[in-house]
Amino acid sequence: MELSEKIKKIRLDNNLSQKDFANKIGISTSSIQKYEYGNVKPSSEILFKILKVFNISEKDFFNNSSLSDDEISIIKMDMELLEVISDEHIENKKNIDIILEYINFDISDYQKYLLYSIACNGDFKIKFNSEKKNIEIYFYKKNINSKNIYSCFELKLPDFRNFLLLIEESFTKNLMEIMYFNSEKAIFKE
Repeated sequence: MELSEKIKKIRLDNNLSQKDFANKIGISTSSIQKYEYGNVKPSSEILFKILKVFNISEKDFFNNSSLSDDEISIIKMDMELLEVISDEHIENKKNIDIILEYINFDISDYQKYLLYSIACNGDFKIKFNSEKKNIEIYFYKKNINSKNIYSCFELKLPDFRNFLLLIEESFTKNLMEIMYFNSEKAIFKE
């Protein structure tokens, strides 16, 4: 069953209008319409909310789904993250979803997962400024007086792809260094 059909079925099984369904999960009616018509796929966060609000297990939801195993796996990883992250991190993830919906190029699932992971683990805020068509990233740390200090940089949309490639390259390099270091430790132990 298509994702759009599953969402519509949940709504109809609960005797809700699109407006009432949207209000229950905290999104706009037009978003529900886009999901039900199959024009837009809902984010993992929206699916997570639907499952929580209507008390549906992941197993039941993904059973007989038209989603690929890889798509289901990524959504489930996202849902696991959503269980433990803060409201600020959720806001970062929402802003990433807005950015990804707005830009005109595809990114790999791996790049998307890296962005979500960083958004859920970092001490920063990500905001999309649609007027300036740029992404604002605010890094912060607490000072002695327990006040947040922010530094900000702006990233234009055309540079976003390069930013993603840099994140992917940095992550891969760091992962390789960790693996190398661990293999060196194992050799010295023998």
